[in-house]
Amino acid sequence: MYLPLLIFGFLSASSALVLELILLPSHALGSPSFTASFLILLLAVATIEEVAKFFFLRQYLLRYFQTLAPGATQIFLLGTLFGIGFSALELSLAFFDGLQRIGAPIIGTALLHIAMSILILASLRKSPSSLAFRLLSLALVIFLHFLYNASVSFWN
Repeated sequence: MYLPLLIFGFLSASSALVLELILLPSHALGSPSFTASFLILLLAVATIEEVAKFFFLRQYLLRYFQTLAPGATQIFLLGTLFGIGFSALELSLAFFDGLQRIGAPIIGTALLHIAMSILILASLRKSPSSLAFRLLSLALVIFLHFLYNASVSFWN
């Protein structure tokens, strides 16, 4: 039950990467600047990654938790494993890119993906949460991811 979660995390990151490569201009992430177009690009990256997480985590819950809602401890464990799977792709890309982003950004990125996965899972529980609540939670996760991307881009 837990190995598929790592795989779902990796597949989610892979799907997000493919969408980013197709939808976003390849030259745009070169040098950070406080321009509207760069900030929109950071928001687009955060949106693509968090929506991919949302759909893969939703599918995982539908597959493995059909009748029982995961408790808080399970959500923490599931989110951690999914976030590790998601981060594994980014770590491997950084490794093949010559480890230029090693250290705090890699650890911070892993912690970000774990935390956002936990928040998404909490919003997807089988409790009587409405679609509006889930969308608001997704918007919050996207905004937090955007803030992280901006902070890493401008203060790294």
